[in-house]
Amino acid sequence: MPSSQEQIKAAQEKVKAFVRAGDYDGAIAILRALDHPKKADWIAQIEKRKSDNEFESALNELPARPSGTTPTRAASLPTAPPVNIGIERTFRWVWGILTLLACGWIVMGVTSTQRAVNTVNATPMNTTGMTAEQAENAEALMDASVAVIGGGLGLAFFLCTGVPFFLLFLLLYWRNGVSIANKRRHAETIGALRGG
Repeated sequence: MPSSQEQIKAAQEKVKAFVRAGDYDGAIAILRALDHPKKADWIAQIEKRKSDNEFESALNELPARPSGTTPTRAASLPTAPPVNIGIERTFRWVWGILTLLACGWIVMGVTSTQRAVNTVNATPMNTTGMTAEQAENAEALMDASVAVIGGGLGLAFFLCTGVPFFLLFLLLYWRNGVSIANKRRHAETIGALRGG
């Protein structure tokens, strides 16, 4: 009669043969009949291998996707057009240049008005041959012309035409930048969802 060591060796060989053949239940049945302290560990290993093998079998049974096709989720996404921001970039340049021109218009108006006021103030008034009352009236007329140039027509014209255009062009410049950023973000999102 074979010794228990020999029985264990023979059982181990049978278990290995069953595992190689993929018959995990048969291997577990042999181990359950065996009297060995490590039998529970061996059964756990075989059950783990059995569950891993069942998972791989389930994966292999899935229908294979033909190469070069995209998953169905990505296939349902709209096709993103290539990012063409050339026209937006051109308009952004135009709005930026017009914004700078409007700013320059305002600055030029303020400085030219200030220069006109300074010129009028610096021009001495010839009061020779005038009476005191006429000289006083001429001085008042000079002050009135300075007020009209500085605080009236000149400065108001430049500010009323420059500020609205400056704000409009600045808004359009900013809005074009937002449009460009949104187009890029959209193309990146579609590309990430498509996996490419």
